[in-house]
Amino acid sequence: MGGGTREAQYKDRFGLGTPTDTYGTQCSKSEPLERLQIGEYLVERDERGYMLKKGGLTLGTYKEATLLSSDRALFKLDKGMLLEVSPKGIRNILSLAKAGIIGFISSDGSLQYSTIQRRYRIGFGSSSDELLDIFSEFMKEVYGIPLRTYQRKDRRHFLN
Repeated sequence: MGGGTREAQYKDRFGLGTPTDTYGTQCSKSEPLERLQIGEYLVERDERGYMLKKGGLTLGTYKEATLLSSDRALFKLDKGMLLEVSPKGIRNILSLAKAGIIGFISSDGSLQYSTIQRRYRIGFGSSSDELLDIFSEFMKEVYGIPLRTYQRKDRRHFLN
């Protein structure tokens, strides 16, 4: 279950604004601004964003994409995930920020689950303010979560 209104969730996820009922209206025919063939996939850019097609069927519409070369494109999904399209096919990959979060937690962090409160807790400890800032930026970028910083007597800082 999510928070917020349906319109806000739709806009955040697809970047297309409020869904409207267009039954019975004529579809507008406009040429895409940009077109790229990647194997059996076709990427088209128009004023609404990027459309990924295969065999004439639209697989998805994305508001952000990075066309790395003539045979590779990355589409931004939510929560730090990317959809990679190449001639070999499509796959989900981690963004740099999400990979950084996993690396920080693996090196100097912790994950805990409280059965009483039924919630997860992420902790990261370091004596380096730079590492704490980078971890905090990654968490804000991927999950939109502001982190609190705690300082212990031994001068180690923790983020929760």
